[in-house]
Amino acid sequence: MVAVCRRNKAELDRCAKHFSIPFAYTDYDELLKNPDIDAVVLETTRELLSEVGFAATTVQEISRRSGVHPPAIYRRWRSRLALIEDAAFSGLREIRVPPTGDLRGDLRRFLRAYERSLGAPAARAAMPGLMANYLHDGPPPAAQWLHLSVRPQFY
Repeated sequence: MVAVCRRNKAELDRCAKHFSIPFAYTDYDELLKNPDIDAVVLETTRELLSEVGFAATTVQEISRRSGVHPPAIYRRWRSRLALIEDAAFSGLREIRVPPTGDLRGDLRRFLRAYERSLGAPAARAAMPGLMANYLHDGPPPAAQWLHLSVRPQFY
């Protein structure tokens, strides 16, 4: 468990000490600002996708394994699919290929970086399930994926 919140300070201290919980809060809003909780939930989601696949990666199972309650998860991600998208593809945001003046070489490096990201076990496990959901429910808004545009890197 990463964090605990109790309104009663004495009870909070006792609980945090007993369970060796590093973050203790008396205010739920402060607890929810802790970025370590996001990291725990995302990594747990990646592990589940890799181990048990898309269908078995539920918010309830993520909650059970991570120790983060479902309401805290839903405050950060609007749905299970949004959480899985974030966990599986968060590495895509970080792909940067500095231009070297060799467009062909830069494009090769860029495509290899995308291939590595999309070839990660969590991404490979998530893609078929997400695609099936997109076919059924419609794709997410394009604005959600604009941050992945390659254009700024190749001007």
